[in-house]
Amino acid sequence: MENDNERNNNEHRRKLLEEIFGFEEDDNLIGEESEGEEQSDCAAADYINNNLEESNNVNAEEGPLPGMIFNSIESLMNAYQEHARVLGFVVAKRSAHKKSGESYKYVTICCDRGRKQQFEKSTKRINCPARVNAIRRDNGVWQVSKTKSEHNHALQPDMSILMPAHRNLTINMKRQLEAIDIAGIRPCKNVRMIEVQAGGPQNLGCLPKDCRNFIESRRRLRLGDGDAEAIRKLFVRMQQKDKEFFHLIDVNDEGMLTNVLWVHPRAKAAYEEFHDVVSFDTTYLVNRYRMPFATIVGINHHGQSILLGCALVTHEDTRSFKWLFMNWLETMGNIHPNVILTDQCESIKSAITDVMPNTIHRYCLWHIL
Repeated sequence: MENDNERNNNEHRRKLLEEIFGFEEDDNLIGEESEGEEQSDCAAADYINNNLEESNNVNAEEGPLPGMIFNSIESLMNAYQEHARVLGFVVAKRSAHKKSGESYKYVTICCDRGRKQQFEKSTKRINCPARVNAIRRDNGVWQVSKTKSEHNHALQPDMSILMPAHRNLTINMKRQLEAIDIAGIRPCKNVRMIEVQAGGPQNLGCLPKDCRNFIESRRRLRLGDGDAEAIRKLFVRMQQKDKEFFHLIDVNDEGMLTNVLWVHPRAKAAYEEFHDVVSFDTTYLVNRYRMPFATIVGINHHGQSILLGCALVTHEDTRSFKWLFMNWLETMGNIHPNVILTDQCESIKSAITDVMPNTIHRYCLWHIL
């Protein structure tokens, strides 16, 4: 009776794996041990080492093959990603948890056009069969169990460089781009030097636009000589004139200035009386460093706008806005506004939900119109 139940359970798992991951009944992925196929520990170790050596030298045109063993999902993903780059398609990863524990047991890496079509006019989801299936063994390594190399759509190897999944800047490239930019060389010549070192634009691994975007992003974090010190000295002088003046400077792990917040004492006094409705605006930009200038504005009893705080933020992300709101509220005596008006931004919305859960959040009518 117990054997029948176990057999039924294994059959159910086989059908489930075949439906979700494309495994067939003869894939031997359930973990049963076939009679007469028991091997010694030494033989198994030799087998794994041999296959690991093969997996470290995967042919990019062929991609991972059945039986190859990888140390991690990431190494398998990288091998299949390189195969996709050479042939001209993009990959997507799908995984499933084991019933017991939190580690993955099976993984399927497929063509990103391999999902089933949901809408008639959909052009990307065409149920492409190309994929790689792998199983995690008891010793933690991943073994390729099955591969399908056929695609039901045209491949575009010449367009790989334009696909976002195949465009990335290496650590050495980032270091060189930033070092050359600090030396005062213009971005166009900076990118050209990187192209020459790589042996041409086709070997760069990314677009020249990606290099220019990286240079611009680093410039936002790197103020000019003395600029950060000038800001600090300005705030110190203002605090010497009025001890109630508040300022706060945030830096990242590399010691670069990322966010700045300052509040005048008159703003604190006004906020105690007029905290019903405030407006948070980030539509201004500092042209040189492209750091958004944020203002917090309220309304007094005469219908006049009153400035309640200012900030410079490097990135318009949830972390920066949470840092800004938390420190601004602390400065204002932790008095939350009744209503806050902002532009339509998911990062701002998320930060307000976490920091000011009881405040009514509405979008500015000007942005809506």
